[in-house]
Amino acid sequence: MVTVIMATVVGLTFLFGFGNVLSLALRLGVPVWVALLIAPAVDLSILGLLFATRFLALHCNTPSRH
Repeated sequence: MVTVIMATVVGLTFLFGFGNVLSLALRLGVPVWVALLIAPAVDLSILGLLFATRFLALHCNTPSRH
């Protein structure tokens, strides 16, 4: 159940962010075909950062001692 709720929230957040970045790019005068590429790139990079921090938190729980 938690996974379904998390997936729903991530999906809705992706759609909301996609719409906002697309709207901003179009207002700034970016061509439509470029704006359609920029919007998911921004969302996917943030999603990658979130997954990476979650992965590191789960699998690398010992502090580094250099």
